[in-house]
Amino acid sequence: MKPLKSLSIVANWLLRISILVFIVVRYFNTLQQIDVKHLSLNVLAILIFSLFGLLLFVGGFRSKAGLTVVSGLIISIISLFFIYTNFHGVWLDINMAIYIFPFSVGVYFLANGNK
Repeated sequence: MKPLKSLSIVANWLLRISILVFIVVRYFNTLQQIDVKHLSLNVLAILIFSLFGLLLFVGGFRSKAGLTVVSGLIISIISLFFIYTNFHGVWLDINMAIYIFPFSVGVYFLANGNK
């Protein structure tokens, strides 16, 4: 069976939407309670991750891939940060599974841009 290349555009948008859903589900409460005067490194990373997740979505509407590529890079780096900070010596952990998804999506858009 041949792949359905016509669905690649839909798949790209589903990946973008899934990052936004991930951010809302995982960080909505944290983002509502941000105290700008007392930002920890973890909260700052969540804020930057959320901003670049939104920019990844917006980058899909642009003809040039620069915004998408930079957003993919930042999402990948911050996902690695979350994997590192949540690693407790066990590779098959729920935190690893949670953050490997946005890392993979970030690397995908870093490599492919708006294709």
